[in-house]
Amino acid sequence: SEPVQVVGYSMGGRLALQALVKNPARFRRALLLSARPAMPSAEAAGREAWELSWAKRFQSEPWEQLTREWQRLEVFGTSPELPRRSENPILREMLAQSLVNWSPRHHADVALRMKDLP
Repeated sequence: SEPVQVVGYSMGGRLALQALVKNPARFRRALLLSARPAMPSAEAAGREAWELSWAKRFQSEPWEQLTREWQRLEVFGTSPELPRRSENPILREMLAQSLVNWSPRHHADVALRMKDLP
């Protein structure tokens, strides 16, 4: 198949970067925004506490309140409010796991391999 273009923002950028370093020939070009593929070790403990706090919230807080507060995070700036999403226990668990598993705390090896990309 032909190489594709990919755009990734934040966690999506980290996911795209994983794919890029695994199989660079699959991509024609990539635009990664606010992906922060790694972080200084001095920031890791604070980031982990933030992630675990939000992961717990994803699993337990009332859905409407949770999605409203998530959308208010600084990273989203003044973006329009997200469309309403139906509450789903499986989605809640996936969101919690994704936040922790795709943290920039875990991907320093990928950040180092970025320099090898064409």
